[in-house]
Amino acid sequence: MRASGVRLVSETIRTARRGQEGFTLIELVITIVLVGIIAGVGALFLQQGVRAYISADARTDLTNQGRLAIERMAREIRTIRSRTNADIPGCCSATALSFYDVAGNRIDYAVAGGTVTRNLTPLASGEAVVLGFLYYRTDGTPA
Repeated sequence: MRASGVRLVSETIRTARRGQEGFTLIELVITIVLVGIIAGVGALFLQQGVRAYISADARTDLTNQGRLAIERMAREIRTIRSRTNADIPGCCSATALSFYDVAGNRIDYAVAGGTVTRNLTPLASGEAVVLGFLYYRTDGTPA
């Protein structure tokens, strides 16, 4: 008697659970839609963060290139041998600067198409590179 009573109870429990196993198709679809919406909103925030990082990185790189180019130019301009026409050939252009340093090496700086070059070797380049040369005569007036 006891064995059949236990069997009857376990069959009753199994029968009761059969109707409650798993999820319905509607529940799964709603869950997938909600997870998709949450993931889409999260992706927008991540995308904005990535764009901001890439933009800041590009600006930092351009700033560093420009700083290094200007520092190098200033250092080499201080080494101009003299202010005679022989040591400053082809001077006085808004986009180019040429001179001889104390060692007698000719140094040419030029700006064209967003690129600053030294003896045709790029020093800095980018969309935002703007550089112009302005020259003054000995009396202080612009050349």
